[in-house]
Amino acid sequence: MESRSLVSPVSFENHVSRLSCDRATGSPGMEESVGSLGRPTQEPDGLELDSSSAGLIPVHSKTSEDRKAFPYEPNSDQERAKLYTSPRKKRICGLPRLTVIGLLILLLLGIGLGLGLGVGLGRRKRKSDKVLNCPNRNAPSSLNALVGTGLAFAARPKRLPCTSKKCTVANLYYQEPAQNKIRVHQLWGDGSWTDKELPTSFVPMSKTPLSVVSLTIDQDLTWLVMFIDEDNHVTSFTYQDPDFEEQVTLHIEPSNGLSPYNTDKPASFQACPYYYDSRTIGGTPPKDYTPVTNETGAIIWYPTSATTYTYLMNNALGWSQEGHVNNTPTNKGVYCHSSEYSSKFHVMFVNTTTVSNDTYEVYTMDTLSDDPLQTCPYGYTIPHNSTFLSSDGVYFYFQAQAGFEEGIYVHNSTSLWSCKNTGHRDTTWRKISRGLSGTRLGSAIIHGKDDKETHVIAFQNASGEIIGYEISEGNIWSESVNLLSC
Repeated sequence: MESRSLVSPVSFENHVSRLSCDRATGSPGMEESVGSLGRPTQEPDGLELDSSSAGLIPVHSKTSEDRKAFPYEPNSDQERAKLYTSPRKKRICGLPRLTVIGLLILLLLGIGLGLGLGVGLGRRKRKSDKVLNCPNRNAPSSLNALVGTGLAFAARPKRLPCTSKKCTVANLYYQEPAQNKIRVHQLWGDGSWTDKELPTSFVPMSKTPLSVVSLTIDQDLTWLVMFIDEDNHVTSFTYQDPDFEEQVTLHIEPSNGLSPYNTDKPASFQACPYYYDSRTIGGTPPKDYTPVTNETGAIIWYPTSATTYTYLMNNALGWSQEGHVNNTPTNKGVYCHSSEYSSKFHVMFVNTTTVSNDTYEVYTMDTLSDDPLQTCPYGYTIPHNSTFLSSDGVYFYFQAQAGFEEGIYVHNSTSLWSCKNTGHRDTTWRKISRGLSGTRLGSAIIHGKDDKETHVIAFQNASGEIIGYEISEGNIWSESVNLLSC
């Protein structure tokens, strides 16, 4: 069967006009016009004309094969014009354009939703990675700290990692204003906080200095809290978690009976751990000595005059050793540092003899030797009108005041503990916050999973709230809310 060709809408419209005109006038050329439509003037074989309906465009009876090829055939000019001039729906890749556009919109919505969830989950994850999480950050707190209170922030030792939700991660110690009681704000392994009063046998003095050490004794975690009571005695309170078990309160005094002097300074009262082997107390270290087997003791430093620091040492025999360091100004603070892999410990004093700045001076002593404190040859300078606040062994914190932009500053101190290091000391520091003038500051390193270490500090702001800061990746210090609202 001969095929039929369809014409474009424009050419068909022109041909319709010509046909109408020829038909009205009866003009010859009809066959030419019909032929120009692409229709044969003679019906091909196999098709029979219907004489009753035959016209300009042949009408024929369709066979079954023809119906399959042409399921619909317009029988009038109007129908043909409607068929051939109606705009076709645009298609993309075989699909209607609107369908494709709809699918693209759904795809974009899906991508946007996925990105939104990813960012949200990422923020949530980063937030949960913080040590100082505060589930009740928007809830009002009935807890308050005495303005100018002693502050201590202590974390569990690295050798005793927190492995459950019910273990203590870190403790914040402060003094409440009503009865001068010392309270402990406890951070647990599940990220929750609790607050309890410390059941000491002696009443602390108002604005007592506080210093806390976490000790490992017979593989048990023991907290040693040092403070000064209302009768000006150096007092120790030891206990174990979770409910102040094995608690002991003691007055400790040097043999000369001297009382603490001028302990209202922010950092004039400092306790730190030191490490020793129990077989060497009062004797010579054995040849097979290994630092890993060290037991933990504690040292407390405090002033007994304007230029004298006294220290007392606690070990398996109790508070049995003492010493004094003279010709050292005690109004600028003291700090001690040690490593669990060494029997040596270091102590830092502030030298104020120079006019332009102050200098951190470091001394070292081996607990397994009878040698006295040895002076390290190089120190570290800070602005003259500043006050040392605290250190965690890695970072030093001080508060600058008159003559310098006021605020709490931080700088790295690791090179300070190497007495053999004769190189240049890093003298760069960074401001963290304004802080309350004269605030105390507690600092600690919290040891997490995969040996992750987080440096945390706590101090009072101008309103007296205890604010926590922690350092994150990129050495960025992020602020927490009032920790007592957690």
